[in-house]
Amino acid sequence: MTMRRSIPMFLIALMVFQTASLLVVDSAEATSGRGGQNDDFFVDKITIGNVSDPAHMWVQSDQSTVDYLVMGQEVEVAVRVKLGGSSLTGKSAEVLVEIVHPIGFVVESSNFTTPDLLAGQSHEVNYLWTPMIAHSILNTSTNDLTGGLVVRATVLYSADDRNENDMLEQAVPVAIMKDKFDGTTVAYDSPTFLSGRYPVDGGDATDVGSWQTDTGGPEGTDHWRHSNPGADYPSGAHDRLVNAYFSQSQQCGAQGQLDSGLSFAYQIYICRKTFFAGEFISTQFYAQTWGSLAAGDNVGFELWRGSGNYNSKMESLVWNFSNAAPSPASGQWSNVSWDPQVDWAQIPGLANPDLFLGGNSYSIGLLFHSDNFGASEGMHVDDFIQFGVSKVADFTLDVDCDNPEAGYSSPPSNTVVLHCLVTNNGYSGATVSVYSNVTNLTWMDPAFPSIRIETSNPNDFFSPVIIPSIGAGETVDVYVNITIPAGADVQQQTWQVWFQDSGGTNSGEKGRVSMNLAVTDQYGVSLTSQTPLLADTLLPGESGNIPIRLQNVGNRDASYNLVTTFSEDGWSALVENDTGVVIPNPIVLEKGEVVNLFLNVTADSLATPGTVNFNLRATCPSCGSALFGADVLGRNIEVPVLREVSISADQNTYQSAADGVTETVYMTLLNLGNNDEQYDLSLGGPHQYILGATLAGDTTAVLDAWDGETTVIMTLPMPVGLAPNPYYVDVIATNVEDPSVAVSYRINVVILDTAAVSVSDESSDQSFLPGSSDETDRSFEITNYGNNEDRFTITLDVPEGMIATLIDPAPINGVATTPVIASGESWPATVRFSFAQGSGGVLTLGLTATSVSDPTVSDTGEATYEVGSRGNILLIPSVMDDETVPGYITVEESDFIYKMDIEVQNKLSPLVAEEQYITIDKVDDEEWTKYIKIRIDSNDLAFSLESDSSRIITVEIEATEAALINLPSDTVTINYTIYAMSETVADAPTTQLTVVLQKQTADDDGDGAASEDDGELVKNIVLWAGFLLVVGVLGFMTFKIVTTIEKEDDLDDWDDMYQDSLSATYGAVAAAPTVPMSAPPSPEPVVAPSVASPASAGPPLPPEGLPAGWTMEQWEHYGQKYLDGEM
Repeated sequence: MTMRRSIPMFLIALMVFQTASLLVVDSAEATSGRGGQNDDFFVDKITIGNVSDPAHMWVQSDQSTVDYLVMGQEVEVAVRVKLGGSSLTGKSAEVLVEIVHPIGFVVESSNFTTPDLLAGQSHEVNYLWTPMIAHSILNTSTNDLTGGLVVRATVLYSADDRNENDMLEQAVPVAIMKDKFDGTTVAYDSPTFLSGRYPVDGGDATDVGSWQTDTGGPEGTDHWRHSNPGADYPSGAHDRLVNAYFSQSQQCGAQGQLDSGLSFAYQIYICRKTFFAGEFISTQFYAQTWGSLAAGDNVGFELWRGSGNYNSKMESLVWNFSNAAPSPASGQWSNVSWDPQVDWAQIPGLANPDLFLGGNSYSIGLLFHSDNFGASEGMHVDDFIQFGVSKVADFTLDVDCDNPEAGYSSPPSNTVVLHCLVTNNGYSGATVSVYSNVTNLTWMDPAFPSIRIETSNPNDFFSPVIIPSIGAGETVDVYVNITIPAGADVQQQTWQVWFQDSGGTNSGEKGRVSMNLAVTDQYGVSLTSQTPLLADTLLPGESGNIPIRLQNVGNRDASYNLVTTFSEDGWSALVENDTGVVIPNPIVLEKGEVVNLFLNVTADSLATPGTVNFNLRATCPSCGSALFGADVLGRNIEVPVLREVSISADQNTYQSAADGVTETVYMTLLNLGNNDEQYDLSLGGPHQYILGATLAGDTTAVLDAWDGETTVIMTLPMPVGLAPNPYYVDVIATNVEDPSVAVSYRINVVILDTAAVSVSDESSDQSFLPGSSDETDRSFEITNYGNNEDRFTITLDVPEGMIATLIDPAPINGVATTPVIASGESWPATVRFSFAQGSGGVLTLGLTATSVSDPTVSDTGEATYEVGSRGNILLIPSVMDDETVPGYITVEESDFIYKMDIEVQNKLSPLVAEEQYITIDKVDDEEWTKYIKIRIDSNDLAFSLESDSSRIITVEIEATEAALINLPSDTVTINYTIYAMSETVADAPTTQLTVVLQKQTADDDGDGAASEDDGELVKNIVLWAGFLLVVGVLGFMTFKIVTTIEKEDDLDDWDDMYQDSLSATYGAVAAAPTVPMSAPPSPEPVVAPSVASPASAGPPLPPEGLPAGWTMEQWEHYGQKYLDGEM
């Protein structure tokens, strides 16, 4: 009994002891510090869905499974939290359940508190979640499902120092829609699928179509097919299985549009559900199918809009199931999936193929299309799912900055630059503001801000700065610059930069960067100027002030020396204060102190155009270390082009007579500018044309800068007759590059009283006959080119063989003087002349006019005359081979062309004509035409021949065989005449050529032939004897008649006979006309008629004159033959 009572007491004591020991242990742990495994809360498990409403299950290609949801599907999320360790003390923790979008923002969240848990205990928190945005991505090649919204569970307990297990995440893909294809759901506003038949080329539904449900399938109880069980599908069908819903009215709301044709077919309002592509960034369709189709028919996914024209991909985008080669076996379900963006982007002519489905709105479903040929059972389709990713407005940023982990250290007046790459992780453009500050608020003075932010916003630089919209997935550069104030003491600051949503979502801060910023001890200087890089423009030798600002930006006092260096020699500079007082080196400044000065720069007196740069450097010899900061100020000074020119001359006034003797004026032009220049030269003033002034050139050569020199030459022809007056000409030099730069130099000209005369030269194109009694008058124009009226004495210079007398003015006391001739006027002096017998050639008569007012001034005019022959054309035959006589040729062979050359010489005086046109021909005569043929080469029949030149012509001679055989003797000599004609020479020169024909003997034919020839000879002798007898009788009768004619008739007959003799002698040459003979010319000068007699074309007359009985025309034609003894 005692034993039984002691056992329970022992157990009770043991329990009390155990409890006490636990309390002791807890107290020991408390004294040693909290944490460790006994305070380790962790998230043990996340479960999506429950038994009554589970999540959908997706089987991946590796046969693993993934839970997924559908937009609008309410599901329970269970989070189990557990306490580790071995503590028996109850502890409670906070649980945070968040739905996080993959781009990083929290969609929704909820907080829970666990009850007190002992070690090893767990607690499950349930959270109802209805996803309203889709995030699921189906790989259409492998049918693997990825993406999803993230369910994040976090347990929070202050004493928990094991934080690696405090959070657990699970991604849950969320589809856009899912339909088990168990038939049409008959309920208002509940999305389902309905069959309808539509026109192929677009339009409203016309019937309910062929789609119908069949039992069985991998999902649910039924599936869809487009044929009756046991039958083939219809031909010529275009049937859609449309995602739609029933409506109680024609108002479909924002989610769809009324299908009037389908509504009529079903006799109830039906709205096609609209897929808004602008609300998503991607989508994929999935279904399971089996079956087969005849060629030309297809079943597939369809997105359609507008009228739904099947032939336009812009209205009907279709993907055929046959692309995935589904199983044709009954019940062998195959996966088919489609990404419509792939096909959309390949449509030609899209403005932006990357815009998801063009941002359009579509009706979705399945399409069965058949032609009018073969058919089969068709396709069975089940488990329709649309995956996709909703385009959410919220976003997150990835901010990647180059700040050192330990922060920045910098001396005063230095700028620290932070560069950040900011990426928008969202699906839409995001507007972000950039903020920055530093813990030392004195640096944040709005009037002199130390922080400058540079973004793509060109109009804003100071915190906060709004960045223009950052596109989805786009990365932009952000530069944040902080300038340490000059003279800042050594200190430690915190510099922060953060980014905040400034768009319509107002989702707050998106990123922040904090870093340390230390100011170090440093000597520093800042040498600046508000002037631009081109600080000034100075001409050679000019000076200009450039404002400068010198500041001690370090945090220690310093003494500065300012030294200027130039890129060109000859330049100088001084540092002055605002009153112009020169400031000597060194310049002592306390830390942070600023002084405003001027740099007085003087240009080189010979500076050339261009840019001269200078550096003003600040040094601190007493600092003992290098200066930090802007210790060099560099600027440019522009030297403009200085254009200046001068003209000078040793003499600028000229006195000269108006005698036509040119005066040359030499002037020196100097380029006084600083650039190589060229000048146009011109003349000015009202007298430049009166004086006839000209320049040797219109433009100078390029003249070197600074006294480049050239000589300007002007000629003054001192025109004859220019009135005695003062004149001037301005010589103008104008810069080629800048016409506004010009200089003028005046040359004065004084014209003196001047006497000047001109006597005209005269000529005649006719020749004159020496010894003729005819006289000719010739006038010479005497022009007074002096600048005053004047008289002139006239004298003649008469050549030998010429008889000349001054008619007007007539000599008085042996001196011939003109009347007064006004300046610029002319007066004719007349001379009468003839030529003495025996004179000939070209004779020149001179007439000299001498000024009465200035006998040193005179001028002589000349007149040239041809006396005697004017020239002729000569025909000179050549000497043939084996011959000694010119123009002689022997013809020995028949039917052979012999050629003879004749030289044609043009002896016509060039004063008459420089050339003449000559024709060549032959005189036809029975004497030779019965034996030979004569031809003149066609190129030699007519040609032009210059004076005193010659040309060879060719004459061809040919005799026939019959002619040579029938010659009356062994040789026959015949003569023929070749003549030339010209429009310039009146007569026709000839030459006589001789041809000796050699008789040819025919081959002997026997005695008969000889007897026949003898008979022919006797016959010829008898005929010739009779002919001579008749001629004798006729001659006697003629003699008797002639003796009875009167004397006057005798003379006429003899004259006719003389003409006939000439014609017989010279062939085709025209007979000379009968001209009455005149008496010999008188040696005394007589007044010639007003028109001179034509000059003789024949040879000079002999001293005794014309032969008795000859006329001048006869002499012109035949005089040379008479002199040569041929007549």
